[in-house]
Formats: sequence, structure tokens, C-alpha cells
Amino acid sequence: MTSQSEPELFREICSRAKRIEQLYVFLPVCWRKSKFMIFDLKNAAQYNGTECIAKGVDPGSGRIMTRLLNQDQNELLIKHENLQLVNLNLDEKSEPVLCKAKERLSVSSSTSVPMTREGLASSIVNLTQGLLDVTFAIENNMVDDDFSNKSLFREILSTLKGVEDLCLKYCACFGDKPSNGTEAMKEVLGDGMAECVHWRRGALAYMFTAVEANFQHELELSLIEEGLEQFESMLGTRGKKYQEDADDCEGNEDVREMLKNSILSDTHLLSVVYSGEMCYWAWKDQNVSASSEDVKTSFRARAVSFLKKYLHIVSIMTKAGPNSVGSGWDTTRAESLISELQGQ
Repeated sequence: MTSQSEPELFREICSRAKRIEQLYVFLPVCWRKSKFMIFDLKNAAQYNGTECIAKGVDPGSGRIMTRLLNQDQNELLIKHENLQLVNLNLDEKSEPVLCKAKERLSVSSSTSVPMTREGLASSIVNLTQGLLDVTFAIENNMVDDDFSNKSLFREILSTLKGVEDLCLKYCACFGDKPSNGTEAMKEVLGDGMAECVHWRRGALAYMFTAVEANFQHELELSLIEEGLEQFESMLGTRGKKYQEDADDCEGNEDVREMLKNSILSDTHLLSVVYSGEMCYWAWKDQNVSASSEDVKTSFRARAVSFLKKYLHIVSIMTKAGPNSVGSGWDTTRAESLISELQGQ
């Protein structure tokens, strides 16, 4: 990767912050409240420079229905990339998380950011936290709409992936040589936020695939593989260290067994069962069956492995009885999928 200077890296941070701000238009809480300016239209250039408010997203085209704040008060369908935020009007009491996200994004691209290792790392941390908060709110709406806006899904997935790319560029800028993107994110963001980025990318791929499988659409195997890779990276962010130290860890044998499997929280366990489900959906997909028996067999084997691992961990968590930490975890679906996968 070509090394950038500190000012070049900061300019990229600012560019990414603006890209995230353009996603505000997909937050229903912003509709009828926040002002946007139309720019870079070619077919209707007379509206460039006109302020407007967003009224909603057209599910069919993914465009934004806007009302012009001029004498005509016309309504236009416009692509979100042709809208530039002028004023984000959020109520701090009702939308504290989004207000904080707005503040973080503003701080990340402030001209007062020092062109130093610490200053730029702090800027990337603020950018990432702002991104996670904004996209989380948008993703909830996308799930409710069954991901009708495919282009928005791609945009958010790409923006989340950009965090890893940015951290790698930061490391290159200061002469660091992390072994991979996860190590770069750990260095810049810390273990917790690096895990969160991997989790969000994996969970987004999982939710999209779940909807596609439910509607019996052709599945994107590359997206499934990406989701599986993100879950694996999430489990390995801190899990590898715990795996190595599990035998020396204080606690009973059950705790050590969970550490050996990189299960440090509910989210880690969810990543395992989500991985199993994605492999199951891929195995069931007719297009996979038609393309390659080896691919189908691989997904089947991985699905069984993930689901059995999930059942194993839940069995450990429920040893203490009905009031144990694992009492809320359901095993019925995982057991049913394994039976189907194994032809029982």
C-alpha cells in the first residue's frame, strides 16, 4: 500500500466524513426537519444550488423524494449523492445517539485536528464511532423494508469496509506494518471497536442474506463468504489471545472451554450461529446445487460445524440449570437444521 502524508490522510478522513453525512438523508428522523442543497444535477441543472427537505425514500428506485424550498415548492426525486447536507436538525433529547454521532463526525474533520499520530488516530476513532451510530439507525429501517433499497445496502457495506482500509493507510503513513486489516484496526481503534466493525459487516451480510433466502431469491455467495470472513475475524480479534491463555485462566473448566472457542460475549455466540445459518442457506440454494457439488458439500460441512459449536457452547452455558446464563438461548432451530443437513 502506497504511504500517504499526514495531510493526505486527513483529507481522506474529511472526505469519508462527508460521505457519511450524505447518508443522513436516509434517516426518517431527518425528514421534514433538515435542509439539504441540490448539486451536480445534469438533466435538471436549473435546480443546482436549491435548498430542499427530504420527505422520504422511494423504495423502487432508492431515490429521495424532496420538496424544494423555493417559490415553486416543487417535489423532485433525487439521488442521495446529489444532496449535500446544509443543516441537520436533530433534537438532543429524543435523538441523543445521532446528535453525538453528528458531533463526532464534525470533530473528526475539524481543522483543529493535529497532524500527528495521536491526532489522526483520534480523528479516525471519532469517524468510526459516528459511522457505526448513523448506519445502525439506517440498517434498522432497511431490515424493516426488506432491503428494498439495494444500492443503499451496498453503500453502507462499502462505507463500513472503508474503516479497515483507512486504518491500513494510517499504519502505512506512520511506517507501521500490521499483518492484516484486523491488526491495523486494533492498533488505531482498539480491540472493542475493531470487533464491532467486523460484527456489523458480518451482521449486515447475514440480515440481507436472511431476507433473500426468505423470498427464495438467488443468493450472493461472495456476500455470504464475506459475512463468514467478518464473523471469523470478529471472533479472532481478542479470541486468539484468550485461546492461547485459556489453560492458565482463572475459573472453572466450562469458562476455559468457552475461551478456547473464542466466546467472550452473547455477540460472539451469535456470530457462530449466524455463520451456521448462512452456510445452511447457501447449501439449500438451488443455484449452488447447479454450479458445483464441491461448493455445496463445503457449505454443508461448515454449516454443521458452526451449528454444532453453537449447541456445544449453549450446553455449557445451561449446565447450572434453568436460571443459568444460557437459559435464554434456543437450540431447537439449530438442532433441526443439523438434522436436515445430515439427512436425518
